[in-house]
Amino acid sequence: MKRQTIELVNALQAVNKHVGAVANALLTGTLPIAKQHEFAGLLTELGDLLHQHAEDDDSAGGEGTSDDEHTA
Repeated sequence: MKRQTIELVNALQAVNKHVGAVANALLTGTLPIAKQHEFAGLLTELGDLLHQHAEDDDSAGGEGTSDDEHTA
């Protein structure tokens, strides 16, 4: 497994730890605006990393499945 894949999975797991608390704080109206922007930035960066990982896999002949084979 590539180092880039391991780092991406670690980032996904780190964000996942906070999703429940962020969702709850949004529902209760207790998540400050600055924290909303901060978490949105983390999600955007994570999305960019996943896009880059997919592009790298595609150009290298694919580590994962194609869109035709599997959708998350």
